[in-house]
Amino acid sequence: MKLYARNEAFDKAGFQKKATKQIIRDHKGQIVRARSERRDELSAARSACESERKRVAAACGSERERIRGDAHARIDQIEAELRRQREQLQTIYEMERLDRGRVRSTPRERKQQSDDDVTRNLEPDLVPVWNAVKRTIKARPGMDRTEAFMQWVHDSPDAVAEIQARMYEPDEDELARQEEAYWHERVGQR
Repeated sequence: MKLYARNEAFDKAGFQKKATKQIIRDHKGQIVRARSERRDELSAARSACESERKRVAAACGSERERIRGDAHARIDQIEAELRRQREQLQTIYEMERLDRGRVRSTPRERKQQSDDDVTRNLEPDLVPVWNAVKRTIKARPGMDRTEAFMQWVHDSPDAVAEIQARMYEPDEDELARQEEAYWHERVGQR
């Protein structure tokens, strides 16, 4: 029985060996097929990515060109506005340059014009008083020279009366001339 059991154990071991080798060959075949499938799938994925990359690049390229075109149009518009502003500034500079050549009024002329304005605004009996004191009358903020003079007339009635009296007093030389003219006329009538 021992021999029979031993043969039976060898047969069983041989069968298991064949079965194990077959399983190993099947696994190796599965590994080869899995590697081949992986290679095919990777190739398909690369191809799909490449075609997608080309499609995206084309879409991005057209979007990039649109953005560049819009930017160039905006830049051209801004540059045109800049040129127009520079031309306007140049025109202003030219006007200022031409204006420098004009004769400007001096402070004395401006004051004379101001004196004339005050004289026009006064009553005739105050004009001689104004002419006597105009150098001392200064305009204050919020008040022109006419108002300042009228304030002075209000505050200084004695000075106004004195100036008016001096204006109306005849000068001795003038009186002498008038008397001589009178007598000369009378003598000529006889």
